[in-house]
Amino acid sequence: REGDRAIRSDLKEELVKLEEEVAAKETKAHAEAVERMSLVERVQELTTRKAHLEMESEELRGAVAQLQEAIEEGALVEEDLRLQVASVKQQEEDLAEQAARLRTELSHDQDRMFSTTTQLQVEAES
Repeated sequence: REGDRAIRSDLKEELVKLEEEVAAKETKAHAEAVERMSLVERVQELTTRKAHLEMESEELRGAVAQLQEAIEEGALVEEDLRLQVASVKQQEEDLAEQAARLRTELSHDQDRMFSTTTQLQVEAES
């Protein structure tokens, strides 16, 4: 009986140790499971954020493309306006030259008219 008690006591101690080991392993497994779930949630959050960033990036690329088109269109409009300004300046120069010719012609015509008037007066007086 004494030997049985010692064996039972040893078995109880061993059982307690095994139960403690099992409890420790279960606690560790639970902690690892919690950590895995946390990591899975973090991965999901990062994946969602990445998707949002990709959408924003695409929107920004579209906005940049629109701005580039607007800049190119603005450059074309600017070039067109430069050409129009150059054309108007050329027209101004042409009109100035024409006005100068007309003034010269008018001056010659006035001189001839004065000369003719003078001749007519001289002829009329004689």
